[in-house]
Amino acid sequence: MMQFTKEELTFAIAALSGIKCCASTFITQIEDAVANQPDYGCIPETLLEKLEACSFEEKDELFSKIEAICKTPGSSLPNEAELKAAGLL
Repeated sequence: MMQFTKEELTFAIAALSGIKCCASTFITQIEDAVANQPDYGCIPETLLEKLEACSFEEKDELFSKIEAICKTPGSSLPNEAELKAAGLL
């Protein structure tokens, strides 16, 4: 699976938090977030390039892991340890 930085993952998780979407549309949600949220220290365009380079299976796996974090009740943006525990780092 493509390697993402903590900042890129934080940006993606923030973009998807509280939004209903699926694996096939989550990149669109991230694109929409570029203009509407802080960058959390990442370069959103680089994140989008990495996502576009992923296979469908990689995107699906990434989305599933991000979705699981977003659905955790009372969750805030994850720290590095939580990202590692989720298999994202």
